[in-house]
Amino acid sequence: FQLTLLFLPLLATAPFAYYSGMGGIWRERWSKLLLQTLMLAGPAFMKWGQWAAARPDLFPEDIARELEALHMAAPTHPYKYTRRVIKDAFGYEIDELFSEFELEPIASGTIGQVYRAVISSSGSALLATEGQAPPPADMVVAVKVRHPGVQEAIRYDFTVIKLISSALNLIPSLEWLHLDEMTWQFETLLGAQVDFTVEGERLALFNRNFRKWNYVAFPKPIIAHPAALVETFEEGVSLNQYTRNEEEGSMMNRILAKLGLSVVLKMMLVDNLVHADLHPGNILIRDLPPFSLPVWESFWRDLYERLPWVNPLQCIPQMVLVDAGMTATLQDTDSWHLVRFFQAVTKFDGVQMSRAMIDFSVNFPVELHERFSHDMIALMGSFDNSYKTSEWNSFSESLAGAMGCVRDYRLCIEGAVCTMIVTSMMLSDMQQRLDPECGVIPVLDKILLGRSISNWFPSLEDAVEYLISKNSVTLAVR
Repeated sequence: FQLTLLFLPLLATAPFAYYSGMGGIWRERWSKLLLQTLMLAGPAFMKWGQWAAARPDLFPEDIARELEALHMAAPTHPYKYTRRVIKDAFGYEIDELFSEFELEPIASGTIGQVYRAVISSSGSALLATEGQAPPPADMVVAVKVRHPGVQEAIRYDFTVIKLISSALNLIPSLEWLHLDEMTWQFETLLGAQVDFTVEGERLALFNRNFRKWNYVAFPKPIIAHPAALVETFEEGVSLNQYTRNEEEGSMMNRILAKLGLSVVLKMMLVDNLVHADLHPGNILIRDLPPFSLPVWESFWRDLYERLPWVNPLQCIPQMVLVDAGMTATLQDTDSWHLVRFFQAVTKFDGVQMSRAMIDFSVNFPVELHERFSHDMIALMGSFDNSYKTSEWNSFSESLAGAMGCVRDYRLCIEGAVCTMIVTSMMLSDMQQRLDPECGVIPVLDKILLGRSISNWFPSLEDAVEYLISKNSVTLAVR
């Protein structure tokens, strides 16, 4: 009943927003009302709004942009509750596990909040897990604690969401949205985020996948429980400080642009495990001290930087990716289609791109295939003719254009695939602000070549990984 009253003004004013069109005063006011309603409705609705902000294939650009504010609107819970969760999860009081534990959280999200702490001498032994070396005493860690009542609230919210989606499915004009399947995808995604043991497992996988990359780091999980997670505390400054840098062509911005591009393409096309929440707040940058490199690597780096076509860096940046609760993986067939899709984007190949999109779709009517392909070919042709100077800009614009075409045809893409494409679009926005001239095609070609070599010669996988990681921070002279 409370949710009905809460959503009633939103539903009553929806027709005015629809008919006023994008940019209209009613549309703008309704978007803000939608944002406020979701913030009051509960964690599942807030998460749905965050998820909807990343689905340009389904929702108009202005609505998605307004919903991005939900990433910053997060609740907090009292320290007293945190003490109880830690005791229930690990069997010991906070004072027994940590010599320091800050009373105020350093960050908070829809599912939980994060504290900075220091492991005590007794905590080093008590937090040890089977098969793992105990964490050293005095180690600085991040402790994530789930908000109270989140599971129950999400379970109740999804009961309501399923009833709403079932009712909306009876409207013929909304059948193309496949709301039942969309709700299932979202419920599965959110269910994984509520269980912090899943995030711990994914962090372990990310650390393994990037074990040869000195220039990329993830928090390392120490001990995990569904309601709490202890991981290494990672220092760094937000990527926002660099995307706001007026010196967009600076050496550091150029290296970060290429490194970020290499990391995300490797996740998508090699590892098939993508960090799906890569907004700038979840990307930290810090200097990688020279002594952290092996002696032999430092020698070759010094020699390499003397080559005339290489610009040396005064300090080596390291990119740290945090908050890995939201990830995406693909089926083997979809993974291959994604490779074809990215190849098509870089070549402005509308035929191959439309085929990949149709392969990704859910029950797209056969009679629309030819017309969809024709429009996609025309769209890619316009980009190919319009963009000659900025390779990255053309890549970004062609992705956005393709998703707009998908939305116009009401083509519903499988959730994990869309998450990966949207992650690329989020990356494109960051890359554009860091270095507009960042070359996509050379990096993509090297990633795909490395994937092929590793598939044919598995014994060379580590060597290929190392070479690709070195290329990710190598810049040619402009």
